[in-house]
Amino acid sequence: TTAGQGSNLGYTFEQLAHISDMVEARERIGICLDTCHVFAAGYDLRTKTAYQETMQAFDRV
Repeated sequence: TTAGQGSNLGYTFEQLAHISDMVEARERIGICLDTCHVFAAGYDLRTKTAYQETMQAFDRV
C-alpha cells in the first residue's frame, strides 16, 4: 500500500487487487505489504486482534 494520502492509487487493499487483476502476466508481479504504509493508509495494526482483522481483510481481496 501507499501511505494513503487519499489521492494515491493503491492505498487500499481493494485498489491493489484491482491493479493486480489488470496485469496479464500476474506471475511476474507481487504485492509487498509494508506495515508502516498499511498503518498510514488507515488499517489498524495496534493490537493482535486488529492485526488479524486487517490481514483477513487483505486475504479477502
